[in-house]
Amino acid sequence: MDVNMKELLEEEFKDDPVRKEITIHHIDDLLYTDQILSMHPETSYSTTEASKIIKRSDSTIRNYFRTELVDYINPERHGKFYRLDFKSVFKLHMILLLMDHTQKATVDISYILGNTSRVSVGRQSKASNQDQNAESGMTLYQKQDMDMLKAMMVQQKMESKLFYEENILNNLYVERLTIEKEMQGIQLEKVENQQKVTEEKYYRMLDYSLKNTVGKKKEPQGFFSQLFKSKEEDIKVDEVLTRAKENSIEEEKYKDERQNLSKALEELKEKKALVDDRITQKKEAIQQIQEQIQQVNQLPDQEQARLMMNDNSNRGE
Repeated sequence: MDVNMKELLEEEFKDDPVRKEITIHHIDDLLYTDQILSMHPETSYSTTEASKIIKRSDSTIRNYFRTELVDYINPERHGKFYRLDFKSVFKLHMILLLMDHTQKATVDISYILGNTSRVSVGRQSKASNQDQNAESGMTLYQKQDMDMLKAMMVQQKMESKLFYEENILNNLYVERLTIEKEMQGIQLEKVENQQKVTEEKYYRMLDYSLKNTVGKKKEPQGFFSQLFKSKEEDIKVDEVLTRAKENSIEEEKYKDERQNLSKALEELKEKKALVDDRITQKKEAIQQIQEQIQQVNQLPDQEQARLMMNDNSNRGE
């Protein structure tokens, strides 16, 4: 059975004061996004899934669970984790729309919801005392808003630091890949160099074989044969000796090239080892930041604000 989510939400929130405030400020057209309409009434969403629906970060959603609006949002808590039904997600969506487009704070939305009993700190016989108590209550909520903003700043700072470290790590991966390609190129040159040496040795063996063949060739007998004997054999021997000498020089040249290539390869190996060490360090640093973010997400806003102040003090030193 298909569900018309818009009709269901309209019926569910027809008397909701936050929904009415949306209409008062003429931002109804921003309510029903494709993501909101894709929700299902029988599905429960994690904060990560809800963040994709309302296009906010998971940490932002969690921060609102630490405000006076948590009772209105009504998430279902399971240990350190939360689940939200379609109504809770929509309430968050409405709250964020009001805060974005009407500049309202959580205390204003709390007042819209009629949480006046939480503002009052006690009854007094005189009206002036009641006004003073109400003002004190508002100041308390303003402080809570400030704590929430500080907590969000902590989260954003840590996420920014995480992004910075991850960017460095990606650059290190690229640097290592470049070094590995250079090493492969040098290794290929060494193989080609060795091939040349092997070929030269092969041709030298042929030359020496030719020399031996010519040197051992049976000389013709007889006076006329000795008189008219060709000097071809002696010429071939000279050629062989000359080429053998040239080949020896060539092999020395290849030997020098191989030594230079080996030296360059060792330098690249050392450079790669240094990059590998930095990669390991960055991965450990990133893991620590990720663990810190998870830990901070579970702390009260006041504690997060304290951590931020300590972090700023340390940077100043």
